[in-house]
Amino acid sequence: MELWGEGFRFFDLKRTDSALDRTGANHSATVASNLLNVPAGDPCWQWQFPRRELDPNPAMEIVF
Repeated sequence: MELWGEGFRFFDLKRTDSALDRTGANHSATVASNLLNVPAGDPCWQWQFPRRELDPNPAMEIVF
């Protein structure tokens, strides 16, 4: 209970490969309509590195 609301939900959902479902909560659908229901494995779960961060490093291996 002590970690409730501390921002660990994102990591829990990624670790367990679970979907995000905020429908029926107190969120406004007009403000966050595309973030209320995100299925597991959706590309928005992946953080992207900016290309300008990858290009200067010759040791970086880019895998698509």
